[in-house]
Amino acid sequence: MKALNQLKTFLRILDEYPADTPLGKFLPGFYRQNKQMGSTDRKVAGRLVYNYFRLGRALPELPAEERLMVAEF
Repeated sequence: MKALNQLKTFLRILDEYPADTPLGKFLPGFYRQNKQMGSTDRKVAGRLVYNYFRLGRALPELPAEERLMVAEF
């Protein structure tokens, strides 16, 4: 169940992230708006998002969830 919530948070961050803002500036604001996230939740969400963006333009045909799986491994 926890993994599903982490995936939902990841997808929510992707939906809300404006491309013209640096990710390092956006995430602290996102965390401030979502105070229910504890330190472990923030750490996991940040790791997932950064790994996802490290893929760059690789595998653009895959959905976000599958790209995330590739990025994590």
